[in-house]
Amino acid sequence: MPKTIGGNLDEVFATDCFIADSKEVGILTLKETANPKVLGILLPACCNYTDISCWEKYENIPAIELILEMLLNGKIDSGLVYTSYAKITLRCS
Repeated sequence: MPKTIGGNLDEVFATDCFIADSKEVGILTLKETANPKVLGILLPACCNYTDISCWEKYENIPAIELILEMLLNGKIDSGLVYTSYAKITLRCS
């Protein structure tokens, strides 16, 4: 797995520049899922600061919008997405 800033903050100095405003992210789960097992997440970017130990399996999905799409289509039961998506039909885990 390639090194990422999140897992190597003690070794790197990073300066970020964003064109758009940053958005809050969180792990959301479908309401009807009693025991979430599959988490959609951006890897390796998010694995160093996200506890994924509650899920049996994770799917590496390259974009937050694709994670939401897979979540709403039932292909995964949890996903690291923008928390503003919770207003659709999701609940926070």
